[in-house]
Amino acid sequence: MTSFSQALNDYFSEVKQAANDVEIDFLELENELNRFQVAAAAAKPSKADYLERFLLSPEGLPNRPFFKSFLQAPGSKVFLFFLAQFFAGVNLGYGALVFPGISQALLDRNYTLAQTQVRVLSLLIANASSWLLN
Repeated sequence: MTSFSQALNDYFSEVKQAANDVEIDFLELENELNRFQVAAAAAKPSKADYLERFLLSPEGLPNRPFFKSFLQAPGSKVFLFFLAQFFAGVNLGYGALVFPGISQALLDRNYTLAQTQVRVLSLLIANASSWLLN
């Protein structure tokens, strides 16, 4: 489960880097990811099979309610985080975005929605951490 926790931290780094020039408060998400890392290290290995279910939302992603995963989903635009200022967006086809609610909002420059998606993802990760510890 530590590899799953590391993947979440890697995804967080990507998204945080993408929002480098934007005022998005990631503190709650960062705290929940740290809590998740501790929970994942202490959890029973048998719980790993069910973990990704906690990163699903019945409401789905904004403007794409049929995608339920807040971990990854197809993106509507390419977003090379380190070159974001040079590209307005290109159809990704089957490519995926990590933390898609946040990533897509950043792509669309909808920073209010991005902040909301940070909160939603934080709550989902908090629920996963609590489940791992029980």
